Amino acid sequence: MSSGIRRIVMASQREPYDVEVFGGQKCRLYPSDNWAERRVITGSQFFDLDERQSLANHMSQGSGDYVFVDAGENVGLYTLWVRSVAQKLGRNLKTLVVEPDPVNKARLGTNLAANQASEVIHCDKALSNKPGEVWFESANLGDRGHAKVAESGDLCVQAIPLLDAIRDAGLTKVDAMKMDIEGQETRVLRAFFEDAPREIWPEVLLIEIKHSDDGLDEVLNKAGYVASFAINTNGVYRLNESTASGGTKE
Repeated sequence: MSSGIRRIVMASQREPYDVEVFGGQKCRLYPSDNWAERRVITGSQFFDLDERQSLANHMSQGSGDYVFVDAGENVGLYTLWVRSVAQKLGRNLKTLVVEPDPVNKARLGTNLAANQASEVIHCDKALSNKPGEVWFESANLGDRGHAKVAESGDLCVQAIPLLDAIRDAGLTKVDAMKMDIEGQETRVLRAFFEDAPREIWPEVLLIEIKHSDDGLDEVLNKAGYVASFAINTNGVYRLNESTASGGTKE
């Protein structure tokens, strides 16, 4: 039903669409070239429902500052949803979003500005296992959510390790992290767990597992993460301190 309504809506108006989602968060959406924007525009209540419920449960269990990192933010939809939950719970939110794609980050900036989301820090570099430059594939994509680091591409962008991005944002802990970086998850997380002090490791990890290579489970298991559930293309993991090994102490 949602899909049918979406087709009718998209046929009746030219882009962009200015809407409110997730309890009053304002967005300007371009559904024709981005699957995430397409899903939210007429069905925000269905958007990664189980994954979001897991994060909401985690947010409800504590008090004080809640620190959320979105690695591969796209246009800001997950962050705006986390923001809406924090507002309902009365929790102060600190957020780092990582999005290097020029089109996506422009849309992200528009959405953050529309909500006066000054608590959100945007890193516009790609994530990698070391600093430097990487090729980035951005143009001629049917789905802008698939913009990614590649062996060749139409852009050359600056890259940064995840730990550096977190430290540059002034964060000293991470409560939860969503990671969707189109197959670079294993390489980025392996470097992070090797270099980051354990107090920075997120308690909850929501990861796109569809494009990740076979080494991801090994990296997560070694670090002490236990799968809560996997659904569709995503997995949700929680840090189990009693099974963790490796990592640095500072």
